[in-house]
Order: sequence, then C-alpha cells, then structure tokens
Amino acid sequence: MVLSGSWGREAKVLAIMRRITKTHHTSRIIAVLMIGIFAVAGFAMYQFYKPASTANQRYQESITTVKTTPLATPTETSPSQTVTPTARPSATPETPTPNSTGKPAIIEYSIEIVMRYEGIPEAIFYIPTPDWNISYWGECGDLPGSKAIVNVHSMSWKGGPIQSITFNNTGGEHFILHGGPGHFYLRISGVVCSPIEVTAFRFVSMRAQFIGPMSRTVPFTIPAQEWKIAFEVSGESNDQSKAKFHLTVYREKGSSLVSETIYNKFGEDNIIIPSGWDSYYLKIDSSNCKWKITVNAPP
Repeated sequence: MVLSGSWGREAKVLAIMRRITKTHHTSRIIAVLMIGIFAVAGFAMYQFYKPASTANQRYQESITTVKTTPLATPTETSPSQTVTPTARPSATPETPTPNSTGKPAIIEYSIEIVMRYEGIPEAIFYIPTPDWNISYWGECGDLPGSKAIVNVHSMSWKGGPIQSITFNNTGGEHFILHGGPGHFYLRISGVVCSPIEVTAFRFVSMRAQFIGPMSRTVPFTIPAQEWKIAFEVSGESNDQSKAKFHLTVYREKGSSLVSETIYNKFGEDNIIIPSGWDSYYLKIDSSNCKWKITVNAPP
C-alpha cells in the first residue's frame, strides 16, 4: 500500500511538471515571435526615417556661411566645402535681361549650408530646410551631346516625380528646388559622368543690382520678410523736366502687382516692400534719364 501511494504521488508530480514544461515552452515560442515582430517593425521604421545611409551622407556639418553668384563657377571655401547653391536657374548674370540694352544683372546671395549628400540612386535622404539644391559637375568629353536625367521623388507624394531635371554633360549645372522639409530620393538615368550632389541650405541675405536701360529684370528670390529697393535717377541737367522713371514690382508666380513707384526727377530714394519669402521681378519704364537699382534683403 505504501509503494502504491508513493507511485501515485510521483505520477501526479510528473504530470504537473509536464504541464509546467509545456507552458514554459509555449511562452518561449511566443516571446521569440514577439521579438521577431518588433525587430522587423523597427528595421522598417529606420529605413523610412533615416536621413541617409552612411555611404550616402557625406557629412552633416555645423552651419557655415558662404556667398555665391547665380550659375557662377563654384568657389572653394575649404578643402571639404564647395559652394553649390545658385540664386535661381533663370538668373544668369552673364546675359542681359529680356528686352534690355543695360548691363548684366549682379545678384549675390548669402546662404547657410546645413547638410550635403551624394545623390545615390534610390537612397532616401532628409532635407531639413525649405530650399535645396542639386548640383552636377559632369563633363563627358568623349560623349558630346549626352545628358543626365534626374527625377526627384518625395516620400510624401506617390504620384510620380515632383521634378524632372535634365543636365547637359558640359560642366557645372545647378537646380534650386523648394518643398522641404521632407524625405526624398532620386532616380537617375542617361549618361552620368560624375557624382550628383544634394545640398540643403538656407537663404540668409540677398543683394542685387540692375543698371538701365532695361524694361524688365530677371527674377530673384527674397529670403526675408521685408526688403528694400533703392534707386538713383540721373541725367543731363536740361533733361530733368522730361525725366520719366516708373518702377513696378511683381511677384513671379502669377505676375501679381506688389508695388508701384513714380519718380519723374533726378535724385535718390528707396522703398520698403513688406512682403517677402518669394520670387519677384521688376519692370522699369523710363526715358530721358539713367538709373541704377539696388535690392537688399533684409533691408
């Protein structure tokens, strides 16, 4: 009877241990599955939100102030920095403005470079500023007429590229884009002879000078809320009574009128424009006088 009771108790203990072991084994399986699910989810989030891969992100530097002229030859500011952003793709200082016989426009911008990447195809990069620049230094001497095509895609827009840019393989070219901050990636086709560079930057200040006669200036970007237009009107003393100087300011998008000034005499004056953070151009209707206009933003 004692042996029988002992074997009965041992059987019960063994049954309980089997249940505990089975429950523990199930818990381990569940724990392993949960760890796997969290690992996959974490990797997916990292791939979406990372600024760029280590190979793609050339550097993330402290803010450095540099100056550049639209479409000018890049100027080395240090062994690791090249000035790449341009004022606007359409603002070419070497070419007189439309319907113009005046001197070419001089437009200078002071910018802060925030971040620079090498544009690796399909690699996601983050732009922390509203404005950014794509530069291409391709020189395919043995492939004349070839082109590099860069399609810019936004992670927040699934309807196709937000911008398609065609670069000629004849030297340095730049293109300003807007629409940041955000995550973007590039799809590149055609003949690519050198790296494509992406630069996130901030406009700090701007100065432009226009010398007549000309009827319309090239567009320029104002990086401030307020900006100033200073003008000088001069000529022969006997022409002062016949002098005509009519200045109008237009917003580039939609060509909407912003300001109008009539100054039919010789002298100097200036006006403050209270609306900025956009692209503008000037129209000048003048006769019997010479004039020079200087634009400063901030004033």
